[in-house]
Amino acid sequence: MYKDLNISRILVGIDGSEYSIRALEFSKNLAHKYNSQIIAFTAFNIPDMYKIFEKREEDYNTISIEKEIRELKILLSNLTKKAIEEGINLKSVFYDTKLTPDLAMTEYAESEGVNHIVIGYRGRSFENLLIGNIATSIVKISKCSVTIIK
Repeated sequence: MYKDLNISRILVGIDGSEYSIRALEFSKNLAHKYNSQIIAFTAFNIPDMYKIFEKREEDYNTISIEKEIRELKILLSNLTKKAIEEGINLKSVFYDTKLTPDLAMTEYAESEGVNHIVIGYRGRSFENLLIGNIATSIVKISKCSVTIIK
């Protein structure tokens, strides 16, 4: 085993998908092994095109965005409670940002002294093959180690 491995602060990306929950479970195992703190992180970016509609009282896009925000916050709260019951040091962060999730995660990791990122990998669409995806981008730009969970 690598002697100088420091995994004291683990940032795990949570988006509500089964892949992000798998990443959290993997992070819990790391946290147990290395006595680490887990930061369950959700980066939420409302695309500017939706903000055009915010002035309307009952626009579907605004309502659906508010619902998604509420659901993500509830998910983070539930994950935090469960982790505490399991004896895991987990805090949750809902990061409302104009950055894309990959940039938000790596910026947060650097500013908060995170030394390991765990992210789920979906790789579902042809579009991801052309433009890349969040997991690949995080691996490229992160200054700390990254684990990708499939």
